[in-house]
Amino acid sequence: MNEEEWTLLDFSENQSHAIPNNKITLSVGDNNTRRITLNEAITNKIRVEGFCYLSVYLSNVCAEAKFVFRKKQSPDSLCITPGKKSRTTINSKFLVEKMIEKMNLPRKTQQLAVSDNISNSPEYATYRITKA
Repeated sequence: MNEEEWTLLDFSENQSHAIPNNKITLSVGDNNTRRITLNEAITNKIRVEGFCYLSVYLSNVCAEAKFVFRKKQSPDSLCITPGKKSRTTINSKFLVEKMIEKMNLPRKTQQLAVSDNISNSPEYATYRITKA
């Protein structure tokens, strides 16, 4: 192709898709699309540590959730697969709707604050999720 007629887009220049390490994205899209996208730090942690299951605890007192990643399945856990690149997507309308309800969140795509891993065990990782 002639360089004068065409411009090749360099996607490595576009970093707008990167999620900051202290955030996760909760997406509310058309056609009932609901998902949570984890940042690169959490994705790397679950990949390296071999965490395959997620349990979610929603506070009944304040607008907070805890994501607990485990190696072993429990009856209340969701099977997850870490993303191949820099993030992991959890497609769960049920989870997103419950978080919107319990955390009193607007029904729109948004970033939520996420803590560092607050657990002290190699068997699981726990992250506190709050409004940004």
